[in-house]
Amino acid sequence: MGIDTSKIDHLNNLKEALNKQRLLPSQNVSCITYLYDLYIGDVGPRLSEDERGSLNVIYGSIKVVDKFLENIFRELIEVKASEQLPEPFKAYAVMCEELIERCHLIQDLIKEYLEGKPRKIAWD
Repeated sequence: MGIDTSKIDHLNNLKEALNKQRLLPSQNVSCITYLYDLYIGDVGPRLSEDERGSLNVIYGSIKVVDKFLENIFRELIEVKASEQLPEPFKAYAVMCEELIERCHLIQDLIKEYLEGKPRKIAWD
């Protein structure tokens, strides 16, 4: 379950390329989230509130990372062609950095969950 270091490495390499006004082909292998989507309804009631909240954040964040990596090449080409952003490579490099930070948070949340100490998630 989760984010391995290869996904973080890929985001770092992508960010470095973007900072050099280049785009690496981004072939993403999605993290496995279909089991979560399929079974959370069945197991959710058996989990504590902290466990459910932690799993929701973990899997929701994984989906965000996967969607970014799956779409960046097409999106950046479209944004650059449309001139919507003055510095599209820089903007996407910043997005990579934010996702790297999110991946580190996901790793922490997974570790805490597996140790039986899921983080309390505050829902506003």
